[in-house]
Amino acid sequence: MGTKHEPNADAAPTPRPPKIEGVKWVLQTLALPAALVALPLLYQWKASDLAEQSREASRKRDQADQQFRLYTELMSKREESDTAVRRGLFDKLMGSYLSPNPTDLGKRLIALELLSLNFHDSLNLSPLFWELAGEIDKAPNGPERDEWKGHLERIAKQVKDRQAALLEADGSRKEWDIDLARVVDGGEQPHFSFELPRLGDDGLPSATGKRAFDVAVVAHDPLHRRLSITVSSPGLDKTVKFWLDPYDFPLVNFSRLSGSERFAVLLYDYNGAPDVMSARIVFLYFPSSRSGAKDKPYLDDLMARLVHTEAKPEAAAPAAPAASATK
Repeated sequence: MGTKHEPNADAAPTPRPPKIEGVKWVLQTLALPAALVALPLLYQWKASDLAEQSREASRKRDQADQQFRLYTELMSKREESDTAVRRGLFDKLMGSYLSPNPTDLGKRLIALELLSLNFHDSLNLSPLFWELAGEIDKAPNGPERDEWKGHLERIAKQVKDRQAALLEADGSRKEWDIDLARVVDGGEQPHFSFELPRLGDDGLPSATGKRAFDVAVVAHDPLHRRLSITVSSPGLDKTVKFWLDPYDFPLVNFSRLSGSERFAVLLYDYNGAPDVMSARIVFLYFPSSRSGAKDKPYLDDLMARLVHTEAKPEAAAPAAPAASATK
């Protein structure tokens, strides 16, 4: 009995592709259509997000601009109103002080006090003090005259205190009590030597640098209650000499040391009693940014500062390293 054989029974079975090959094929087939669909959607979403951010930034800018315009308008109106009030007050006070018949010294003292409280930082009030002090000296002796003199001295000290506090906020202060009996012509001159933290071009005191000063009293005029002062410093080309009286104020009576340095000397107290003649001197060293409207910068100072400011970043930048040849 013969053996029955199935056709191709000994032939190897046809291999089937593994699953991973099928997944690859699907991905490769669908990748391009999916990318063509997804990229426009992604671009549209990103563009919409950027547009929303731009609108939000523009809205914030508009809001900030509106607030700035409102603030500027309010400040401008406030300044205009304040200027109008100050102008009216100044006209009234000067009109009462300089009236054709200024017989009431008490009212003129009140007008001077109001002027000093409101305009001490913009006006040189010394001539008004000198003129009123002369009229008080001509008045008959008595308690009223003493009251007027005390009132005038009190007003002058208020001005000095206000201006000195303004100047020493970024500067330095030294005080010196002297015995005026030692100020004798041809004799030894009382002097006061000291050092203060040096002010830089930026107006800030140095942590290490010092500037030395020497203040001397070289003459005394008891009739007009004045002192002749000399001030010297290694940074000065020459010694500064001037007369000092109780009605000199530092915002308008100061000396320049450099483009950014100023100093002023005050006769803060004066005692003219024959048995105890004494005075207190106050020395103020301060930056030019603190001085009054009189101290306007010169054109050459502005140009020098501008050149110095522009040259500073270049000097601070590190030099490029030299290229080295490699063999």
